[in-house]
Amino acid sequence: MQAGNTITADAVRFGGGEGLVVRNERTSGRARYLEGARYHLQFSGAPDSLVWKLNESNDYTDDFQSRGEWVNYLRGTPFGPNLNRGAGLGIPVELSLSFHTDAGVTRNDDVIGTLSIYTIDDMHGRPYFPDGSSRLANRDFTDIMQTQIVEDIRSLYDPNWVRRALRNARYSESMRPNVPSTLLELLSHQNFRDMQYAMDPHFRFDVSRSIYKSMLRFLSSQYDFPYVVQPLPVTHIAAVYRDGAVHLSWRPQQDPLEPTAQPDQYVVYTRIEQNGFDNGIGVADSTLVLRDLVPGVIYSFKVRAANAGGVSMPSEIVSVMLPDMRTARSAELVLIINGFTRVSAPALVNEPGFRGFGRFIDAGVPDGYDYGFVGDQYNFDIYDDWVSDDRPGHGASHGNYETQILAGNTRDFAIVHGMAIRESGYGFVTVSEAALEDEVVSPGEYRLVNLLLGNQRQIRHVNPFTEELRGMPYGIFAATTRNFLSETAARGGGIFVSGANVGTDLILRPKADSSLAIFAAEVLGYVPITNHASYTGGVLVADIVGDAASDAAKVSSVNDGRVSAGTAAATNRHILTPSAGMTMSFRSFTFNAEHSPTIYRVDAPDAIGPAGPASRTLFRYAENEISAGTLYQGNHKAVVLGFPFETILEPQVRVEMMRFILEFLD
Repeated sequence: MQAGNTITADAVRFGGGEGLVVRNERTSGRARYLEGARYHLQFSGAPDSLVWKLNESNDYTDDFQSRGEWVNYLRGTPFGPNLNRGAGLGIPVELSLSFHTDAGVTRNDDVIGTLSIYTIDDMHGRPYFPDGSSRLANRDFTDIMQTQIVEDIRSLYDPNWVRRALRNARYSESMRPNVPSTLLELLSHQNFRDMQYAMDPHFRFDVSRSIYKSMLRFLSSQYDFPYVVQPLPVTHIAAVYRDGAVHLSWRPQQDPLEPTAQPDQYVVYTRIEQNGFDNGIGVADSTLVLRDLVPGVIYSFKVRAANAGGVSMPSEIVSVMLPDMRTARSAELVLIINGFTRVSAPALVNEPGFRGFGRFIDAGVPDGYDYGFVGDQYNFDIYDDWVSDDRPGHGASHGNYETQILAGNTRDFAIVHGMAIRESGYGFVTVSEAALEDEVVSPGEYRLVNLLLGNQRQIRHVNPFTEELRGMPYGIFAATTRNFLSETAARGGGIFVSGANVGTDLILRPKADSSLAIFAAEVLGYVPITNHASYTGGVLVADIVGDAASDAAKVSSVNDGRVSAGTAAATNRHILTPSAGMTMSFRSFTFNAEHSPTIYRVDAPDAIGPAGPASRTLFRYAENEISAGTLYQGNHKAVVLGFPFETILEPQVRVEMMRFILEFLD
């Protein structure tokens, strides 16, 4: 900081810290964002008697009553706290939304649905706000929001979604605020059918968007201005090398529910190496040509669509690294295809009298990060009623993850592969799997292909209506991808595939496709064995013996079958392959099989085996020595792993493994 210079900011917050408010001679021991509103307001310095200390010794009542008074304090004169309308900060807060999910139980598959509550009379029984305007605005706001939510859910998920009452009632959350307010009971977290929707990340996104749109529409009606809804995220993003430059491209996504949500420009954000993204640059078209990238440096890009209503949520992230911008050739680069797009709820268990979320079958994939997971469900008995919070009955879960943030699909795994590729002496570019549909790359243009499938697998939607509307999502090896990889193989290219469900999704997908297993065996050289093949994430390197005087096609395994525990030490040694540089110094490694804040959990990795004499086992799971990865050598080469490469916990192992794989494929 130099004299005469000034730094300004709208708001700066570094972390949140742990709660400091003492109750019963101790603090909460929780991150501050997990504490109640009463403690947050106390810590933040809001006036006690006006905002958060409304009852002498009842923190619970203070918590829900303080929220409306906080809104009033932010707004200030004449809309300030009900005990002193003249107090406050003068921040022009327009609306107040309270969000509940406590709405009842059924023992069948019915949805409880959406209830909305407003309050006409204020704390003193007056039907108007402090400026004299009518509190019937509360009803208007509530009606608009409930209508928007129900119509969107019925269009996208369930034509029979229940619209419950529009109720005038004296709840603190809708009565205390001196600005238009509503209390939304979206659904019932006590009811299994409602929670099937609530656990779906797509449903959460769409309902959140409905809430946003309803606020926008209410303000538009209040102030008589036209509104524009922010666009949906872009799709089909790709960053490829052509004609001495990186070509970044994407496709806008249409919103079938909102005609105003059309983008008229885009914002492209850049990250250099592992630093943060910049503030972005505006782009009028859906392409951008980049000619000044520094050789050897990893660049990552994400895109937001924009219009007068704002910017969309960000796209997935693509990364590139070129060894030399002027002389690089596509054939010398590795093409990373991001085929991991899945976000989903855990598996459903719905048997007579036994219902819940079976994370032991499939833990699902959080969208980005999950802040709300407390632990695995242990009570599946629908007839076990709630008795108390200490004996909650059906739906009860463990609380061992109550304070943790869990990583899911961050859409940023190309850089993990890319860093290992760079250390192996290669450059790389990245395309989304969807971009293959746009033919942004041609088979044979890139000789080495790295398809990352993460935790991708086909899943069912919440109901047949959604499946008919949207199809079955997230299956591996879409037709376009199969064709691209088959053409790459026919041209003698090398293919590296990794994913937790590369075997499972061939044989256990809800909508069967017999061509998948044929493709996997004939092009990639592997067959499925079983899922849930490892619980610990430990992997051993299988023996690969090569004759230095022979061609790589002579690569063979010492033991094609299961090795016994007594010979594990002997077979867990690595022998030089045909190329003297093709070595892996490590003998074992671990991929992430635990919930983590940094990388998603692999809860059900696949065992896969060689499809024929041209294939060999490359890795085995440590706890049972089942084949965990295969190596294929025919007219082309392929390596397939039954666990995601990006989840390997040891960075140096990722580097050495990638170097080995690329040298073999090349």
